[in-house]
Amino acid sequence: MNDVILKKNTSIAKAVEVRRKLELLPEIESVLSVAEKKIFEASTKTLICEMDDITLVDYSKKLFRYVATEIGYTIPDATKWAFIQTRLLDVLKTYHSQMSLTDIRLAFELMSVCELDNYFPKDNNGNPDKKHYNRFTAEYLTRVINAYKARHSEVIAKVYKCMPEQKKTVSEREKAYYSGYMNDRIKIIYLTYKYTGRLVTEYADETFLYNWLRNNGLAEMVTSTEEDRNKAYYRFLAKAAKNMVNKYEAAHVRKVGKEASSLDYLAFDEARKTEIKRAFDRMIKNEYQIIF
Repeated sequence: MNDVILKKNTSIAKAVEVRRKLELLPEIESVLSVAEKKIFEASTKTLICEMDDITLVDYSKKLFRYVATEIGYTIPDATKWAFIQTRLLDVLKTYHSQMSLTDIRLAFELMSVCELDNYFPKDNNGNPDKKHYNRFTAEYLTRVINAYKARHSEVIAKVYKCMPEQKKTVSEREKAYYSGYMNDRIKIIYLTYKYTGRLVTEYADETFLYNWLRNNGLAEMVTSTEEDRNKAYYRFLAKAAKNMVNKYEAAHVRKVGKEASSLDYLAFDEARKTEIKRAFDRMIKNEYQIIF
């Protein structure tokens, strides 16, 4: 017997495709500020992972030159500048491929007009640590992107939060599209885990997957354990080694250790992943089928 009954010709939509659908709704525009609207619109543009290499290289060169001008960075000689651009593009492709180049450009624009000040770590004087010190490095790029991602997450949450209140204005087709996307993701993640033993998720998958399991009585409420904090600590150190976190925050975590507050969410994330796997294991043992 098949584990899941699937509709014919059902495509697995990505989160960005859902956002592209939501962008068309007037209700979304009405709840966002100018900056928030730009952030949401940027999240619907062509993602880095959707671009071919030739186009990506060409567009990124223009982007990096724009950013350099925007932040007052002095572009070095051609050889060094080529190396810097190659390094920055590699970071974008490896760690931020689910963003658009419009996102990256907007991140620096919003930083320049102080729209991201509350999302940067603080320097030794308590000010937003957003200076580049004329060093356009992977660490600096990541610092700006992380601040932008924090603001971006709030905007996306705000958009989704307004949706239940607007149900009567959303067409049946749009509701079916969004519901179908969520259902498909749950089935694909479950079957992948069942047959490979690997929990493979995309951006925001774990949040709605865990909530779905909880709402259906299949998962328990999680509280992070010492083991979760250990995993979070070494996960943080691995990111710090790749210059993916702010150097002051990294220094603080190294000094304080596993009790650093910076690890709280990572520890919760580890606990949530563990509980999702436990829930899936119980479902597999009891031969559960997911049928929507």
